[in-house]
Amino acid sequence: MSLRSALVVLWVLFAAPVAEAQRRVDLIDQGVALREEGRDEEALALFEQAYAQTNAARALAQIALAEQALGRFVEAEAHLADALSHDEDAFIRRNREPLEGALAEIRERVGDLSVVGGVPGAEVIIGGQAVGVLPLDAPVRVVAGSVAVEVRASGYDRFIDTVQVRGGASATVEAELVPLSRRPERAEPIDEIPSEGGSEDAAAAPPAWVIPAGAGLAGAGLLGLAIGSGL
Repeated sequence: MSLRSALVVLWVLFAAPVAEAQRRVDLIDQGVALREEGRDEEALALFEQAYAQTNAARALAQIALAEQALGRFVEAEAHLADALSHDEDAFIRRNREPLEGALAEIRERVGDLSVVGGVPGAEVIIGGQAVGVLPLDAPVRVVAGSVAVEVRASGYDRFIDTVQVRGGASATVEAELVPLSRRPERAEPIDEIPSEGGSEDAAAAPPAWVIPAGAGLAGAGLLGLAIGSGL
Protein backbone atom coordinates (compact mmCIF):
# COMPACT_ATOMS: atom_id res chain seq x y z
CA MET A 1 0.00 0.00 0.00
CA SER A 2 1.35 3.43 -0.92
CA LEU A 3 1.67 6.26 1.54
CA ARG A 4 -1.15 8.13 -0.15
CA SER A 5 -3.49 5.17 0.14
CA ALA A 6 -2.60 4.78 3.79
CA LEU A 7 -3.43 8.43 4.45
CA VAL A 8 -6.79 8.02 2.75
CA VAL A 9 -7.57 5.05 4.98
CA LEU A 10 -6.58 7.02 8.08
CA TRP A 11 -8.81 9.91 7.00
CA VAL A 12 -11.75 7.55 6.58
CA LEU A 13 -11.14 6.01 9.99
CA PHE A 14 -10.58 9.19 11.98
CA ALA A 15 -11.19 12.42 10.11
CA ALA A 16 -14.57 11.51 8.60
CA PRO A 17 -16.25 10.64 11.94
CA VAL A 18 -14.85 13.84 13.45
CA ALA A 19 -16.23 15.86 10.56
CA GLU A 20 -19.62 14.19 10.94
CA ALA A 21 -19.66 14.89 14.67
CA GLN A 22 -18.78 18.51 13.98
CA ARG A 23 -21.64 18.75 11.48
CA ARG A 24 -24.05 17.49 14.12
CA VAL A 25 -22.79 20.09 16.57
CA ASP A 26 -23.23 22.71 13.88
CA LEU A 27 -26.89 21.71 13.55
CA ILE A 28 -27.43 22.48 17.21
CA ASP A 29 -25.56 25.78 16.96
CA GLN A 30 -27.64 26.74 13.93
CA GLY A 31 -30.78 25.88 15.84
CA VAL A 32 -29.72 28.01 18.79
CA ALA A 33 -29.11 30.93 16.41
CA LEU A 34 -32.58 30.49 14.95
CA ARG A 35 -34.12 30.51 18.41
CA GLU A 36 -32.39 33.79 19.15
CA GLU A 37 -34.21 35.16 16.11
CA GLY A 38 -37.53 33.80 17.38
CA ARG A 39 -37.70 31.08 14.70
CA ASP A 40 -38.47 28.30 17.15
CA GLU A 41 -40.25 25.99 14.70
CA GLU A 42 -37.26 25.93 12.35
CA ALA A 43 -34.88 25.50 15.26
CA LEU A 44 -36.87 22.54 16.55
CA ALA A 45 -36.51 20.78 13.19
CA LEU A 46 -32.70 21.14 13.36
CA PHE A 47 -32.56 19.92 16.96
CA GLU A 48 -34.63 16.86 16.06
CA GLN A 49 -32.34 16.14 13.13
CA ALA A 50 -29.29 16.39 15.37
CA TYR A 51 -30.85 14.12 18.00
CA ALA A 52 -31.80 11.52 15.39
CA GLN A 53 -28.13 11.32 14.40
CA THR A 54 -26.52 11.42 17.85
CA ASN A 55 -29.05 10.63 20.61
CA ALA A 56 -27.15 13.30 22.53
CA ALA A 57 -28.70 14.68 25.72
CA ARG A 58 -27.74 18.18 24.62
CA ALA A 59 -29.86 17.88 21.48
CA LEU A 60 -32.74 16.46 23.50
CA ALA A 61 -32.58 19.34 25.97
CA GLN A 62 -32.64 21.83 23.11
CA ILE A 63 -35.67 20.06 21.66
CA ALA A 64 -37.46 20.48 24.99
CA LEU A 65 -36.62 24.17 25.26
CA ALA A 66 -37.88 24.83 21.74
CA GLU A 67 -41.10 22.94 22.51
CA GLN A 68 -41.53 25.03 25.64
CA ALA A 69 -41.27 28.20 23.55
CA LEU A 70 -43.89 26.80 21.15
CA GLY A 71 -46.33 25.96 23.97
CA ARG A 72 -45.98 22.19 23.57
CA PHE A 73 -45.59 21.70 27.29
CA VAL A 74 -46.48 18.00 27.53
CA GLU A 75 -43.78 17.02 25.03
CA ALA A 76 -41.32 19.50 26.53
CA GLU A 77 -41.77 18.00 30.00
CA ALA A 78 -41.09 14.46 28.81
CA HIS A 79 -38.06 15.40 26.72
CA LEU A 80 -36.45 17.63 29.34
CA ALA A 81 -36.93 15.08 32.12
CA ASP A 82 -35.30 12.48 29.88
CA ALA A 83 -32.37 14.79 29.11
CA LEU A 84 -31.79 15.55 32.80
CA SER A 85 -31.55 11.83 33.54
CA HIS A 86 -28.23 11.71 31.63
CA ASP A 87 -25.92 12.66 34.48
CA GLU A 88 -22.88 11.52 32.51
CA ASP A 89 -23.40 14.18 29.83
CA ALA A 90 -21.08 17.19 30.19
CA PHE A 91 -23.70 19.61 28.82
CA ILE A 92 -26.29 18.41 31.31
CA ARG A 93 -23.87 18.63 34.24
CA ARG A 94 -22.82 22.12 33.25
CA ASN A 95 -26.38 23.43 32.77
CA ARG A 96 -28.35 21.36 35.26
CA GLU A 97 -29.58 24.26 37.38
CA PRO A 98 -31.15 26.34 34.57
CA LEU A 99 -32.54 23.19 32.94
CA GLU A 100 -34.20 22.12 36.17
CA GLY A 101 -35.64 25.62 36.49
CA ALA A 102 -37.09 25.32 32.99
CA LEU A 103 -38.59 21.95 33.89
CA ALA A 104 -40.26 23.44 36.97
CA GLU A 105 -41.82 26.19 34.82
CA ILE A 106 -43.05 23.65 32.28
CA ARG A 107 -44.68 21.54 34.99
CA GLU A 108 -46.72 24.55 36.07
CA ARG A 109 -48.33 24.45 32.62
CA VAL A 110 -49.46 20.81 32.64
CA GLY A 111 -51.75 18.64 34.76
CA ASP A 112 -53.20 15.15 35.05
CA LEU A 113 -56.58 14.21 33.61
CA SER A 114 -58.25 10.93 34.60
CA VAL A 115 -61.17 9.48 32.64
CA VAL A 116 -63.25 6.89 34.52
CA GLY A 117 -66.59 5.16 34.06
CA GLY A 118 -67.84 4.28 30.61
CA VAL A 119 -67.50 0.71 29.39
CA PRO A 120 -64.38 -1.42 28.93
CA GLY A 121 -62.83 -0.91 25.50
CA ALA A 122 -64.40 2.50 24.91
CA GLU A 123 -62.08 4.82 22.99
CA VAL A 124 -60.91 7.95 24.80
CA ILE A 125 -60.13 11.09 22.81
CA ILE A 126 -58.62 14.11 24.57
CA GLY A 127 -58.02 17.35 22.77
CA GLY A 128 -58.79 15.67 19.46
CA GLN A 129 -56.16 12.96 19.98
CA ALA A 130 -56.89 9.31 20.74
CA VAL A 131 -55.08 8.41 23.98
CA GLY A 132 -56.26 4.84 24.63
CA VAL A 133 -59.24 2.78 25.68
CA LEU A 134 -61.03 2.37 28.99
CA PRO A 135 -59.90 1.60 31.56
CA LEU A 136 -56.85 3.83 31.10
CA ASP A 137 -53.66 2.63 32.75
CA ALA A 138 -52.79 6.07 34.13
CA PRO A 139 -53.90 9.70 34.05
CA VAL A 140 -53.17 11.59 30.86
CA ARG A 141 -50.82 14.59 30.93
CA VAL A 142 -52.51 17.60 29.33
CA VAL A 143 -51.79 21.28 28.90
CA ALA A 144 -53.53 23.25 31.65
CA GLY A 145 -56.75 24.99 30.68
CA SER A 146 -59.98 23.93 29.02
CA VAL A 147 -59.68 20.34 27.75
CA ALA A 148 -62.19 18.60 25.46
CA VAL A 149 -62.95 14.95 26.28
CA GLU A 150 -64.79 12.46 24.11
CA VAL A 151 -65.54 8.80 24.84
CA ARG A 152 -67.18 6.54 22.28
CA ALA A 153 -68.07 2.89 21.99
CA SER A 154 -70.10 0.80 19.59
CA GLY A 155 -73.77 0.65 20.60
CA TYR A 156 -73.59 3.78 22.78
CA ASP A 157 -74.15 7.48 22.34
CA ARG A 158 -70.95 9.50 22.33
CA PHE A 159 -69.97 11.13 25.59
CA ILE A 160 -68.62 14.68 25.15
CA ASP A 161 -67.50 17.01 27.93
CA THR A 162 -65.11 19.87 28.64
CA VAL A 163 -63.10 20.05 31.85
CA GLN A 164 -60.84 22.69 33.36
CA VAL A 165 -57.40 21.39 34.37
CA ARG A 166 -55.14 23.51 36.55
CA GLY A 167 -51.39 23.51 36.14
CA GLY A 168 -49.67 21.16 38.58
CA ALA A 169 -53.04 19.68 39.60
CA SER A 170 -55.31 16.84 38.53
CA ALA A 171 -58.90 16.53 37.34
CA THR A 172 -61.28 13.63 36.75
CA VAL A 173 -64.04 13.10 34.21
CA GLU A 174 -66.64 10.38 34.70
CA ALA A 175 -67.92 9.23 31.33
CA GLU A 176 -71.57 8.17 31.19
CA LEU A 177 -72.29 6.15 28.06
CA VAL A 178 -75.99 5.73 27.25
CA PRO A 179 -76.96 2.66 25.18
CA LEU A 180 -78.62 3.53 21.89
CA SER A 181 -81.60 1.30 22.82
CA ARG A 182 -82.45 3.68 25.67
CA ARG A 183 -82.94 6.69 23.46
CA PRO A 184 -86.39 8.25 24.09
CA GLU A 185 -88.76 7.44 21.22
CA ARG A 186 -90.61 10.28 19.51
CA ALA A 187 -94.33 10.23 20.32
CA GLU A 188 -96.57 9.63 17.28
CA PRO A 189 -99.63 11.93 16.83
CA ILE A 190 -102.96 10.37 17.87
CA ASP A 191 -105.87 10.75 15.46
CA GLU A 192 -108.99 12.25 17.01
CA ILE A 193 -112.01 9.95 17.17
CA PRO A 194 -115.16 11.77 15.99
CA SER A 195 -118.05 11.82 18.42
CA GLU A 196 -121.38 10.16 17.62
CA GLY A 197 -123.28 12.06 14.99
CA GLY A 198 -120.30 14.25 14.35
CA SER A 199 -120.22 13.49 10.62
CA GLU A 200 -123.87 14.50 10.17
CA ASP A 201 -123.33 17.76 12.05
CA ALA A 202 -120.25 18.52 9.96
CA ALA A 203 -122.23 17.91 6.76
CA ALA A 204 -125.03 20.15 7.94
CA ALA A 205 -122.84 23.06 8.96
CA PRO A 206 -121.73 25.41 6.16
CA PRO A 207 -118.03 25.87 5.45
CA ALA A 208 -116.32 28.58 7.47
CA TRP A 209 -115.71 30.65 4.37
CA VAL A 210 -119.38 30.74 3.21
CA ILE A 211 -120.99 34.13 3.87
CA PRO A 212 -124.72 34.07 4.67
CA ALA A 213 -126.85 35.46 1.86
CA GLY A 214 -128.23 38.34 3.85
CA ALA A 215 -124.81 39.45 4.95
CA GLY A 216 -123.55 39.22 1.40
CA LEU A 217 -126.32 41.39 0.08
CA ALA A 218 -125.87 43.94 2.77
CA GLY A 219 -122.22 44.07 2.02
CA ALA A 220 -122.86 44.57 -1.66
CA GLY A 221 -125.22 47.43 -0.88
CA LEU A 222 -122.68 49.16 1.27
CA LEU A 223 -120.04 48.70 -1.39
CA GLY A 224 -122.32 50.22 -4.03
CA LEU A 225 -123.03 53.10 -1.70
CA ALA A 226 -119.38 53.72 -1.25
CA ILE A 227 -118.76 53.69 -4.99
CA GLY A 228 -121.64 56.01 -5.58
CA SER A 229 -120.41 58.43 -2.98
CA GLY A 230 -117.04 58.39 -4.63
CA LEU A 231 -118.45 59.32 -8.01
